[in-house]
Amino acid sequence: MEDVEKDSLSTDTWICLGCKKEFKELSSKIQECEICEEHYCARCVKMTHQEYDLSTRKDIHWFCPPHKLKVMQNISTEKETEKKTG
Repeated sequence: MEDVEKDSLSTDTWICLGCKKEFKELSSKIQECEICEEHYCARCVKMTHQEYDLSTRKDIHWFCPPHKLKVMQNISTEKETEKKTG
């Protein structure tokens, strides 16, 4: 089955938390935060086509803007703790 056919059969709907736009096609450039499971379109998170393609890989984790900040703070804290406990 071609992608176009898959898109027309999709019944899922995603709403971007940033712009509140509704997305229905499987080919929509929309991301789901790994933590809160909210959705953001690539445009709202200022993601290029290349960045979007990279971020959809199975070995890449994607976090929405609020959670990305928390994750980065946790990583920083963990690194500081490792240095202290060496």
